[in-house]
Order: sequence, then structure tokens, then C-alpha cells
Amino acid sequence: MKLDRTTLKYIAVIAMILDHIGVFLLSAYAPGAAVGSTAPGAAAAGIAAGAGSGIVLGGMTAGGVLSALYVICRFLGRLTAPIMCFFLAEGFAKTSSRRRYVIRLLVFALISQVPYALAHHGGNLFGEAAAAAGGTGNVLLSALTTPDFNMIATLFLSFLVLVVYDEVRDTRAKWLLIILIIAATYYCDWGVFCPLFVLCFRIFRGNSRKQMRSFCVIAAILIVLNAAFLWSQGRPWYAELWQLGMFLFPAVIRLYDGRPDNGRLYDGQPGKESPAASAAEKFSSLFFRKWFFYLIYPVHLAVFWLIHVCFA
Repeated sequence: MKLDRTTLKYIAVIAMILDHIGVFLLSAYAPGAAVGSTAPGAAAAGIAAGAGSGIVLGGMTAGGVLSALYVICRFLGRLTAPIMCFFLAEGFAKTSSRRRYVIRLLVFALISQVPYALAHHGGNLFGEAAAAAGGTGNVLLSALTTPDFNMIATLFLSFLVLVVYDEVRDTRAKWLLIILIIAATYYCDWGVFCPLFVLCFRIFRGNSRKQMRSFCVIAAILIVLNAAFLWSQGRPWYAELWQLGMFLFPAVIRLYDGRPDNGRLYDGQPGKESPAASAAEKFSSLFFRKWFFYLIYPVHLAVFWLIHVCFA
């Protein structure tokens, strides 16, 4: 069985939505979360503070079921970022215009920042966030001034890493610039590790074994550092072992190495329209495939924030 590029992108979108269901609706039930946690959207699911619920479902409390559901959503959600990183490296190599590509990333990074900031930092918009804004109630200003930037911003900076890697000839200058750009992603979603994934996919492009080995090493380092950080904060070191979901990536996307039939899942081809499709249908399909995967990111974040606004 093979999965074309479009199908893999849909898998990434589904995994992203599941991940954010965990983040925005179920985080009150994250392992190690404080009882009574009011994470953004928790109230929308009717679970703002019930980790000790006495309701029993098949031997588990309702809180236990929701905690398991949280872990499952976050585990499956770990697929999204690696798939995005892979296609960024592939797109960089295959695009007819790197200039248009990077401009498109920058534009959608800017568009996405408002819903991203509100979804992640507007969760307490009826309380702490308004107070943090100096009592003005300007929640948007408070959210936007929080040093936390969205995933498309991370991909934009990762693209710049690839530009430097390909076009700067002086070795010292090249790696100094790469280090500086990677450091600039520290305050971004998936910061530091996303550009490292992208860079390894680019460096080892055409050698799937080395791509997967480098990916797994970086993912393992991320998991270990995360566990060490949790332990240093007095939280259970295993509280975020759902990060192991990153290792689903090599199984789902055994990278295409240039041969049309190599028995691997990703065949390196975009999704195909029906031969009988009209010109209008083909144009609509192409337009949808090109822009849907950009638009779904800010739109779904706005939806999660609106859910919180409606139910908080």
C-alpha cells in the first residue's frame, strides 16, 4: 500500500486537530495536571474541574477516561510536525520559486499569529489575561505580546535555514547563520527541534535510512530533555511520554528514495485527479490542495478559541 503526498497531508491535519483537542479541551486531565485546572476550552467540554469525578465507566472514573483520551490525542498528534518538516524539505528541493514559497510562509505565519495567540494565551481572557494587560481588558494585546510564535513561523525560519545551507558558500558563516536562525526559533512552536528535523531531511535527502536515523536521534533527545525538565520542575518525569508518538513518523512515511515502486508507503507523488475530470474540476482540486493546508491552521485555531469564548 502507498500513500500519496495529499493523503499524508490529510493525515497530518487530522493528527493536528486531535492534538489540539487534547491541548484545548482535555488538558485539565493531563497526567500530573493540578485538580481544577482551567486550561483553555476545558469548560467547553464540561470538564473544567472534575478530575476527581465519581462517575465510573467500565471500572474507570470519567476523569480517568478523559485522561486516557488526552494522552491518545497528544500521542497521535506527534505525527503532524514531522510530516510538515518533511514536506518543507521536499518542497524546498522541488519548488519552482523559493521566493514565492518563503513569502507564502511569511504571510500565513503573520495571519496565523492572532488565532494562535488567542487560542494559547487567551484562555484566561475573562481573568488573568485581562489583569496582565494592566486591567485594560485588552486581551488581544496581552496574547500577542507573549513571546510564543506559531508553527508556520517556525517553518518560515526553517526554510531560511535551508536557504543558508544551500546558498552560503563560506562554511563558518553558513553554520554560524544556521545556529543563529535555529536559536531564533526558541520561542516558536516546536522551536529548535523543527529546524533540526528539516535540516536533516535536507542534508540526507535521497538516503531514507540516514534521514530516519537522524530524525530518531533528535526525537529521542527531545523526549529525554523534556522528561528532565519535568523532573526539575517537580512534576512526574513520565507526564509527557505521549511525545513517543513522534516515532510513528518513520512507520507512516518510509521515505521515497526516487524509485517509483520500492514497496514503501510514501510514493513521492501528489494526489491524482480522475482522468475524466473537467478543467474547472482540476483547477478547483489544485487550488484546494494548495491552499487548504495553509488555511486550516489559523482557521481551526480560531474555532478552538471561539469554543472557549462561548463556553468559558
